[in-house]
Amino acid sequence: MKRLLDAVVSCLGLLILAPFFLIIAVTIKIESRGSIFYSCKRVGCGGELFNMYKFRTMCDTVDIINCRLCSAKDIRVTRLGRILRLTKLNEIPQLINVLLGQMS
Repeated sequence: MKRLLDAVVSCLGLLILAPFFLIIAVTIKIESRGSIFYSCKRVGCGGELFNMYKFRTMCDTVDIINCRLCSAKDIRVTRLGRILRLTKLNEIPQLINVLLGQMS
């Protein structure tokens, strides 16, 4: 029952938020080079690894910028990225993970 609820709610969320999804994706591509999504490995239920998705909020040259202690004004975060992080809109793609049954 919980899995069904997760699937229905995430599907509805993705449908309702699709216009925002598209606008954010296009804006990320316009603002900076690199992929639209950031993914990282997470451990799910039963110890299974899965890729968790978020909208990318940092520039694509993160690896070459030396930033040992990054402050709230981290130079690696894009202008749009700051807004996405403040509003938590960078988390929208995680609804895909919920729909796939990797998160709840």
